[in-house]
Amino acid sequence: MPIIHLISEPILNYSVYHSYYIEFLDEALRSGKDNILQENLFIVLTSVEMVALCRVMAVLHFKICMPMRWLAGNTHFLGRTGFDWSSRSMGKAIDSLYSACLELQQNGELYLNEEFMNAIFDNIYVDSTGHPAPLPPLQEAMTYQYEERQTVAIDGSKVLPYDQLNAEMFYPVRAENQQTSDLVKKMAVEVADCILKELCDPKKALSDYLSCREGKFSWGETSDEVHEACLGRMATNDFAESPFAGLTQQMQQFGRVLGIHASAVSHAKFSGDFRLDYKDSSNDGRYFKLPKDMRESLLTYALSIAPTVRKEEKEALELQREAKKQKQKVLLEKQMLACKKEYADALTYIEIAHSPAFWSTKTVAKTQFKKLTSNSAKLNAVKEQIRIRVLGFGWDDLHHPWSKDGVAYTPQQLLDYLVDVILPEEKKRGVPEKPEMNLPSRKYLPQLGEKTADVDDLEMKYEMEKDKAIEEAIQLREDWEGEGLTDRHEKLQPPRPDVDAKLVDEEMEMLFAYKEPDGSINMMWCQGTVMAVKNNSKVHIKWDSSTLREGDKAITEETLLKSKYNKHVLGGWRYSLD
Repeated sequence: MPIIHLISEPILNYSVYHSYYIEFLDEALRSGKDNILQENLFIVLTSVEMVALCRVMAVLHFKICMPMRWLAGNTHFLGRTGFDWSSRSMGKAIDSLYSACLELQQNGELYLNEEFMNAIFDNIYVDSTGHPAPLPPLQEAMTYQYEERQTVAIDGSKVLPYDQLNAEMFYPVRAENQQTSDLVKKMAVEVADCILKELCDPKKALSDYLSCREGKFSWGETSDEVHEACLGRMATNDFAESPFAGLTQQMQQFGRVLGIHASAVSHAKFSGDFRLDYKDSSNDGRYFKLPKDMRESLLTYALSIAPTVRKEEKEALELQREAKKQKQKVLLEKQMLACKKEYADALTYIEIAHSPAFWSTKTVAKTQFKKLTSNSAKLNAVKEQIRIRVLGFGWDDLHHPWSKDGVAYTPQQLLDYLVDVILPEEKKRGVPEKPEMNLPSRKYLPQLGEKTADVDDLEMKYEMEKDKAIEEAIQLREDWEGEGLTDRHEKLQPPRPDVDAKLVDEEMEMLFAYKEPDGSINMMWCQGTVMAVKNNSKVHIKWDSSTLREGDKAITEETLLKSKYNKHVLGGWRYSLD
């Protein structure tokens, strides 16, 4: 039973806080840092089979381990306070457990029958009429645990934690627990079978307490004389397990003492710091080896500063936790902003891919490349075409460096890479309609058994966050353009056209300077339609009414200089893409 307790009790925390653990692990694994422990925990804790096992162990702890532990730890107290219960009476509890497991072995559904599980130890005592009955102090102890013992919740309210957890185990409302009921019933049969094998194994000490096996310490083999002699005797070896027994003793004796203080007392006892040997002073502990005045001074000083030290320690710990929390928050915000910026840039590149500025085939790429006259223009153009695929489409595997060993690649070398490598691969993959929002995400992890329902909830939450991030990224791009930091229309422009009759009826825009009432100069793109083409790159443009101010002419003659095409300079011109 001690081994079962060591396994089952920690599982209670998981059963209570499962959703918090999963959410924490999900967030941690989306940070981009590999953590084998967190990955393995996530795999295990999102398995329906593991949740079912945890539920099985939680029920085992509540209905078997807790009563057995209480009986073992209080047997001496019961015998000393008038109850007919000795250390040998523990055999009755073992016999009751054996009988219950026999029934569970035949019908696993009983494991989720709260009434059956509560009654396992109901016949271990004999009442005043001579009939089998529950042991009153055990009943009171279990009632206290479930119906009276309270703890403070996160919101400050007081709750009955064991009652809530017990209800969830037998009447689950959480989806991940509801998934496990059938599996729990199957596992219950295996648990019962294992316990029976342990109880009946002649090589194990437990078989000595089983009456049906005529165990030498069983209740069936206990005489009245032995029973009487064992009244008030301990049924455990607590004191042999110091310093843990010392910690338990302090907690039991002083009740509300903090664990750290109780453990300090236990360690002081274990180390003999306050040992006083009246026969041989050389065996005294460190405290009594000090002079009397120093001992009194040390004790007085310790008592005076203890509250301040505890307060400062608590405050320092809170500050450390808050600093770590803020650091994680800032890091996450930086990651999110980087993702939004990346998406905003990729969105523009996707739009370029669906515009005349995109070199979609080998022929187009070579033709447009030859039209460019300067080496810098060729270099910038081919780099931009590569960026469209790598940054816009997210094809990181097709990345090409701009230089190697300090020597820059030539425009022709980059064009060859675009034509010979990227475009053939693009033909296989296709041009995406929209970019991917690369939020921090979990890497692919193997699935252990069936996936729990709360994982789907986390994925839904992640998709909602992704949709929100996309909206914010689009707004971020609009803000950049409003502030003049970027201009996607510049990137979407096709190669410079010749100023000839083909421009008639084309919608163009030109950059003009306007003087504001406060004297400041404002540069603004004005849209209009080419009505006629004259000599020397001159054209007649009919301006949109939205661009005209009072006194402006609706049609004017403008010069479209080749050097100012798609340039942010006075007189710059380009296609209107709105």
